[in-house]
Amino acid sequence: MTLPAPARRTRLTAVLSGLLLLVVMWPAAAFGHASPIGSTPADGQVLTSPPDQMTVTFTEPVTLGGTGNAVLDATGEPSPATFSVSGRVLTIRPEQPLPRGSHVVTWRVVSADSHPVTGGFTFAVGEATPGAIGVPDSQAERELSVVRTTVDALRYAGVLGLAGLVVFSLFIVPSAVRRQPLVARRTRGATYGFAGLAVVSTLLLAPLTATWESGRTLASAWGVDAWRDGLTSAAGVAVLVVVLGAALAVAGRRRRPVVAAVGVALAVASLLPVGHTRSYGPASLVLAADLVHVSAAALWWGGLVGLAIVLAAGSALRVADRATAIARFSAVAGLVLVALAAAGIVLYWRIADSLPALWQTGYGRAVLVKALLLVPVVAVAAWNRFVLVRRLTGREAGAATALLRRTVTFELIVVAGVLVATGVLVGQTPPPRADTVVTGVPTVQRLELDLDDAHRVTVVVSPARRGTNAIQVSLTDREGAAVDVPDAPRLQLGLEEAGVGALNRTLTRTRAGHWQATADLPLAGAWRVSVAVRIDRFEEPVVSGEVQIP
Repeated sequence: MTLPAPARRTRLTAVLSGLLLLVVMWPAAAFGHASPIGSTPADGQVLTSPPDQMTVTFTEPVTLGGTGNAVLDATGEPSPATFSVSGRVLTIRPEQPLPRGSHVVTWRVVSADSHPVTGGFTFAVGEATPGAIGVPDSQAERELSVVRTTVDALRYAGVLGLAGLVVFSLFIVPSAVRRQPLVARRTRGATYGFAGLAVVSTLLLAPLTATWESGRTLASAWGVDAWRDGLTSAAGVAVLVVVLGAALAVAGRRRRPVVAAVGVALAVASLLPVGHTRSYGPASLVLAADLVHVSAAALWWGGLVGLAIVLAAGSALRVADRATAIARFSAVAGLVLVALAAAGIVLYWRIADSLPALWQTGYGRAVLVKALLLVPVVAVAAWNRFVLVRRLTGREAGAATALLRRTVTFELIVVAGVLVATGVLVGQTPPPRADTVVTGVPTVQRLELDLDDAHRVTVVVSPARRGTNAIQVSLTDREGAAVDVPDAPRLQLGLEEAGVGALNRTLTRTRAGHWQATADLPLAGAWRVSVAVRIDRFEEPVVSGEVQIP
């Protein structure tokens, strides 16, 4: 018996409510893809003495990558050094003084959206070495990238196919079509197939992602370390969510629609823990757009598979029942395509915000390929909706049904290509947004301040531009030897011309006589930097200087 419209709406509301609840409850992440905004020493800088430490500052907090972090001399030989991350600052401390000549620092960190970010810079002590090596290429191994992209495309095919097919079966087709033995058997087989594909591909993606983030080779992806790192990360959360979602969707797809609805919501939500949308904001807008995007894609991909099953049933279905199922899906498909396009535009705007990046970057080209693939599919879908569907119950019903089978097959093939492009897109690093790009060569501003007759305070601000800056403070005697004190100096920042003052920043000791802090300098102007140092029990002199932030 066909359920009345209110009952179908209740089921659909359950699915949408479940998805919305998952998005609202999902923990938010930092907003802004990690990009380096400066280093100390600056790239190409020549120092008069070996540095005690080097730093790289990023636009957002990062974690240290497992490989790809090294300090190399002019011949490419590694120099012992310790790499550590505190918030947005990567600190490199040589274990012994660096010799005269050129040096290269290469680094690999992981952004909040799980994407590895690599880079490096060169500097020299005393003078540059002729013919010194440059920053080595640290691109991920091609084989690993290809395998990971393939598995990610299969994950999208499985998760979206499972969710869309269950929704198609529960809410779109009439019960007479859903219960027809041939349709029911094929739908059950496709549902099991999508569920298995979703679980297996998501599981395999966990060690592959961990290996990709750490910069290791494909061969190491199947080792114990890769599995442990992957399953204890956000990718591991996705595995748990998709397993539970697939189990509930399969178990409840026939007689327990609420259970199936929860399963569909969980399956779609498994795509959210990892990806670009986890590191861009505003959170409510980006996550809502992402939810609409993947939900619309699920209804389209899974719905097309369900429609192909209905069309393949042939004479086993009554003409009127088949026509009703096709007409219902056709009506939904129009709304789905509009939602898919609108959400995609919003996501690209928040992630890239650059029209030229569509053809100038790998990420943009993947988006462009997706969009171009959709053009013929939209045209075919429109023709189906406004031409073929009207012929399904007339004298041309047989010919119209046969033609519709071919057009649906065409749509399935092209949408499969879109899923491949999606796998490529997830693996690409988005271009920096215009509001986070730092133009020009990063600079370093250095203040040499006399604390008293016996001590000097040195303050180094990098990259000395609006946004996040690393601040190093050191205390030395007149001969340049480090002087340690029991209490860390107190650091204050202010911009008098803008009425900004008394911004206290905590300095963290890095070694004897050296401290560091991270400070956000959001406005241009002459920032006053004040440092108070407690020399002894009774004295705490204060010195100040100005740094220009362009």
